[in-house]
Amino acid sequence: MSAELPHLLFLLFAGLAVFGSVLVITMNNPVRCALALVFVFFAASGLWLLAQAEFLALIFVLVYVGAVMTLFLFLVVMLIVDTQSMAKQFLFYAPVAALILVVIVGAVLKMLPDQLLFVKNLTASQAAMTNTFALGDVLYTDYVYAFELAAVLLLVAIISAIALALRQKARGKRQSIVKQIMTTKEDRLKIIKMAPVKRNDI
Repeated sequence: MSAELPHLLFLLFAGLAVFGSVLVITMNNPVRCALALVFVFFAASGLWLLAQAEFLALIFVLVYVGAVMTLFLFLVVMLIVDTQSMAKQFLFYAPVAALILVVIVGAVLKMLPDQLLFVKNLTASQAAMTNTFALGDVLYTDYVYAFELAAVLLLVAIISAIALALRQKARGKRQSIVKQIMTTKEDRLKIIKMAPVKRNDI
């Protein structure tokens, strides 16, 4: 029974991930779609734990669920989405989505034998490494230039966002914290005396 437990857990998490993915693309409410995507991320984290990749499981929970999906929920709540037009666009883009799905599945099936052969040919020292150490070793050796390029692109995006925010603030009104703190009661409330108005003058 203990030997069958990982297989049962794999089927459970995989089924939950597929079920949540179907909910993401079929529900009309964008907030519910985002919550279903959070459900998919938790199921994927369970699959990574079964694969003994605890670092990637934590990344899914901390980064995707904790940061990215929180941003998605804020954007979805603030935006006004037309659900009727979304249903029409879903039917329009369904063939394109099916074609992309076939391409992705074909690529995975093409790379799967090579990955299985790579795992089979691992040496004892490589197999003894933790997945975090192995991921860092590959990331900072084989893909160091791509990693640095991604870091530069993110830095440019951050600087651009700050520049756009500052430019919009220059056009609008700015809040002076010092003036707000140093105000007196005369500045906050001004009483104006007016002569009484007769009913005939109105």
